[in-house]
Amino acid sequence: MNLALSTKSVPFSLVGMAVMSGVAVVAEFSRQREANGNGVKEAVIQGSLKQMRPVFMMVIRSTCSATTRRMSGRTASSGESPCEF
Repeated sequence: MNLALSTKSVPFSLVGMAVMSGVAVVAEFSRQREANGNGVKEAVIQGSLKQMRPVFMMVIRSTCSATTRRMSGRTASSGESPCEF
């Protein structure tokens, strides 16, 4: 199957977004501990609840984008040369 280079880079993009969302969640834990003086358990619960919606929205958008490109049948855009997969 011929796939464009940009299509092959999707897994790397998803890993990058997962790392960034993890960093955002850990930063929120730290903010919760400093701002409210919460213990670790309470900071994790509050930080997770606060970051859940943005993380889910990012995951859904990324999944829909990758799935749409894959299902469209167009594996290479007009300017790209396909690569063997």
